[in-house]
Amino acid sequence: PEIYDAAFSWDPTIESEFYGNLLRNIGRRGKTSRNRIVEFGCGTGRILRMLSQLGFSCVGIDISPRMSRYAYRRRPRNLVDVVVADMARVPARPETFAAAICTLSSINYLSKKGVVSHLKEVNRVLVRGGVYIIDFLLGTPDKKEEKWDITREGIRYNIKWSIKRVGRDLGKFRENIDIRSGTTPLLQSRSTTTILQRAEFHAAVREAGLHVKHWFKPFVPKPLHNPHRRGRTIAVLEKVA
Repeated sequence: PEIYDAAFSWDPTIESEFYGNLLRNIGRRGKTSRNRIVEFGCGTGRILRMLSQLGFSCVGIDISPRMSRYAYRRRPRNLVDVVVADMARVPARPETFAAAICTLSSINYLSKKGVVSHLKEVNRVLVRGGVYIIDFLLGTPDKKEEKWDITREGIRYNIKWSIKRVGRDLGKFRENIDIRSGTTPLLQSRSTTTILQRAEFHAAVREAGLHVKHWFKPFVPKPLHNPHRRGRTIAVLEKVA
């Protein structure tokens, strides 16, 4: 968790302003900041810490005990809790949260059936008029590889992210994350990723009883009429019943 957290510790200003404005201005009567927010796939708690600094009361959910413990140890005062759980089986009562968020394509780690199960759980735990903000890959990746460097506490991290289709299935990909410090390998992650086509995503949202309220380019505040044909996208879903 320490290495992963360092590798993704870039300046959060753009993300903070984008998510903060969305959570304050959309959803149930614009009062989200006074209600509890849940982040699915919270990992080391980077986004949770950011939202907490903006004054939101947050709960994190992640399936990894190590990631969850790390996020809990670094929790700010108004971070309520970090829970080890599956995104598709949320251990919360109905209508617990005013809003939910899922970043860095965490939802893409679910299977197609898992996405539907997850969205149904989101519907169950959101209040009426609650919103769900998802930053994810839709269609096919618009980038196959990215590299960046970050220095934290005197250590320089070299990160390479890549994604490649697996077999003939248009929705199955293999995501690779390699983190080094110079020539020293620190962390290697290999994950199967599912990327829904637009029609599949819309069908899953309808089946879950939600609807798409807005589409955005990543961290661009002006809404889009339609999502990109492919690549990284931000969707805002709403519970209407």
